[in-house]
Amino acid sequence: WPHHRWFYYRPLCLALDILCKHPGRSAGSFLYLYVYQGNAQAGQRYAGGLVGYQTGGLIKTSYAAGAVSLESADQNSTNYAGGLVGYLTGSGNIAGSNASGAVSAGTNSDVGGLFGFADTGTSITNSHDTGNVNSGGGYSSEFSSAGGLGGYNKGTVSLSYATGNVTDGNDSTTELESVGGLIGYESGGTIDRRDRQRVE
Repeated sequence: WPHHRWFYYRPLCLALDILCKHPGRSAGSFLYLYVYQGNAQAGQRYAGGLVGYQTGGLIKTSYAAGAVSLESADQNSTNYAGGLVGYLTGSGNIAGSNASGAVSAGTNSDVGGLFGFADTGTSITNSHDTGNVNSGGGYSSEFSSAGGLGGYNKGTVSLSYATGNVTDGNDSTTELESVGGLIGYESGGTIDRRDRQRVE
């Protein structure tokens, strides 16, 4: 690439370098990264349209359009799936970003249109999701959550919204499931000025 264009391509190069060295996991930052096609599929634990497991860093003005599918092979552990990020921790931040692909997960999963799980100290702001979310429900004593924006939230969500449908695909009365139009399960986090959509 021409030297004078390096400023524009550098964020994408850094992002691809991280993903190539550590597939599915990142401790870096993503700026102006767009994934327009291609689906993410995983057997268990972490799946995301952009990154499966993000610790620290900043994801800003980024977008993922592909479908995300996580078929939970491990019924004894919680699995995480999100349209943009599967698991967000380590004071990681998502800002001005969105996802539009459908997200689905099997049993024992925290699944959301934008993120599957957001840990304490993380933040999501000015972001949204327009894709549908489908959860397979809980299994035995394990707990599952599904939300239009996020599955399980312990961080701070502000100025963000979701417009897709959220569906619990398992009708068993013995399974443990929390479903919400915006957040499936909220635990000690903060939600400010949000929008939410219908749940089926």
